[in-house]
Amino acid sequence: MKKLTVFGIILLAFAMVLTACGSSEETTETTETTGVPVVVATETAEVTEATEETTAESDDVFANEAIVRDRVIDNYYYEYVMTQDDTRLGGFKLWVAEKKIKFEAIEEGQIIYLDYDKGEGYLYMPEGNILMKVPLDTVSTEWESPFLFAGEIEDGVLNSMKTKGSEEVDGKDCYVFEGTAGNVKSTYYVWKEEGLIIKMRIETDGQPTYEYLFKDLTIGGTFEKEMTLPEGAQIIETPTTP
Repeated sequence: MKKLTVFGIILLAFAMVLTACGSSEETTETTETTGVPVVVATETAEVTEATEETTAESDDVFANEAIVRDRVIDNYYYEYVMTQDDTRLGGFKLWVAEKKIKFEAIEEGQIIYLDYDKGEGYLYMPEGNILMKVPLDTVSTEWESPFLFAGEIEDGVLNSMKTKGSEEVDGKDCYVFEGTAGNVKSTYYVWKEEGLIIKMRIETDGQPTYEYLFKDLTIGGTFEKEMTLPEGAQIIETPTTP
């Protein structure tokens, strides 16, 4: 069996995370609050100004009031789900407990453990029960996050959002906001209790419809069971290129 380099394995595990979602320009920003290098990719576009009045159903809440920006949370879990015309494209599960991270690439069946306190990183291969050491500085952590994403939305986007009422998404009571940029319509579903974006829907004329859902978003917890390395796993060194 041909061995992969660390970069090859990491790219394989993260390929779906880096998939382009349309032709919008992307920007990235890293949070320095916890020391964990979690990055978020966001879309930017010139958005047309909204003219409709806020509906009574929304209790006169506007997007720039409902979405909590620049929020940093050190302990959380969610499953990120991407769909195209209601067909799953991919996704991942992410647990964060202060400076520990567990990332699971669902389709690839690969799991990554990162511990920034100990300076340790492992790629877990269930087949064979093997943990391969991974240098932390080789791991790309460009994971979509509802916390960072909210902070990256431009003021023009927020101010242009039209309020469309309320809807329950993934068991959470959400405000619904809609904005347009040319022939692209974006719909944001914002968790009322926490002010976080639970789901985003992108519709483009003549193109597939994409949805991005932060499923089972949970705030708080230590996730000790999830952060524990698999029992009895064989630890091996990182393969090197010749």
